[in-house]
Amino acid sequence: MSLLSFVNKKLRGSAGQSLAKKKKVKPKQTVAKKAELSVKPAGLLALGIDLQLSLTEKGVRLQEQNVVTFRVVASASKGQIARAIEERYGTKPRHIRTVPVKARRRRRGNTSGTTAAWKKAYVKVDDVHSFNGGV
Repeated sequence: MSLLSFVNKKLRGSAGQSLAKKKKVKPKQTVAKKAELSVKPAGLLALGIDLQLSLTEKGVRLQEQNVVTFRVVASASKGQIARAIEERYGTKPRHIRTVPVKARRRRRGNTSGTTAAWKKAYVKVDDVHSFNGGV
């Protein structure tokens, strides 16, 4: 008698199954469950773009020239940004420039990781005062 069969014989459950047969098999995800996982968080707009007004020294200086800066997700296109601004603020942007910001390596103690990559959007509008934090 081998050692494995001896252990299985000694540790049989009430149903008479061996340890090797007691493995739990995870059911495969169905298409419906995958669709549920792709639901966007509540804080995002319908387009999936979260506009965060960026108030930095440079951004405040640019507001004198009717340019507002936003922090958006890295995958956002200019058209999506324009539609999100129209939806949230009710003003149509005249011009949009985007700058990708790369992820940076950060370290705290022995733990190392990276920050998230994001995109900065410079949006030229007719009236800066329609935005929260406008001059």
